[in-house]
Amino acid sequence: MNKKAFNDYSCRSNIYDIEYAAVYDLPFWTRLAAGVNTILEVPCGSGVRALHLASLGKDVTAVDIEPNMVALLQQKLANSSSFLKVTPKLADMRRLELASWFDAVFVIREGFQFLVDDGEAIETMRCLARHLRTDGFIAIDLADFAVSAKGSSYRLEYYDKNQPDHLWIDEWRRPVDDAGGFCMRRRRQRHEENQMVVIDFQYLLQQGAAKPKEWDASVRYRCYDHDGFLCIIERSGLHCTSVFGNYDFKPYVTGDPRMIFIIKRAA
Repeated sequence: MNKKAFNDYSCRSNIYDIEYAAVYDLPFWTRLAAGVNTILEVPCGSGVRALHLASLGKDVTAVDIEPNMVALLQQKLANSSSFLKVTPKLADMRRLELASWFDAVFVIREGFQFLVDDGEAIETMRCLARHLRTDGFIAIDLADFAVSAKGSSYRLEYYDKNQPDHLWIDEWRRPVDDAGGFCMRRRRQRHEENQMVVIDFQYLLQQGAAKPKEWDASVRYRCYDHDGFLCIIERSGLHCTSVFGNYDFKPYVTGDPRMIFIIKRAA
């Protein structure tokens, strides 16, 4: 098997829309975008949410650091029968330099938690803020790793606080085509120092009569806590206007599965 570096989505892009099929958060982003026209989404993955927002008439710039993800979004746009205002960009959100300003910046589904320390987080937040219009806002969606949210549909589906480290679990087998092709995924989790959680994956992809493809991948998340993240926002020269604990706009309380921070420039 081919072992990749942390947060490498080059191989996972082939099955990304099968692996991340859940779209229960779309109504949240739809409502949050109701009063805006221009949106920056970073990282955008395969562009599911960017395309959805564009279908509502929004002008979306979709940024990702993985070339295969950007190519996947470009292919979707090429295959679309509708004219959608989506501009794919290959870039690093920590050092983003776009000659554009936006009404809203969306950092969706744990994307910000790839940043490993306060310095990176502050640098990135300031960078995103430089791309805001005067009255714009940033929405950063975090998973709360500190809570046991096993019964919640809004939890990070491949992490369980109560699961022992280094224990491999066979998660799922899903079809990839109409000809009997399938993908299987196994996972394990391990906690590291400095509030880090690593999820290791093993994949097997079978398509037609070809030899099965197998590969490994690992993602590393920083386990931010509510008060600590508020401190990072303040140190970035910004301020938080609200925090939601799920995708139903419920105000955050300790024990909620999500921490969705709405952030603006300081007055």
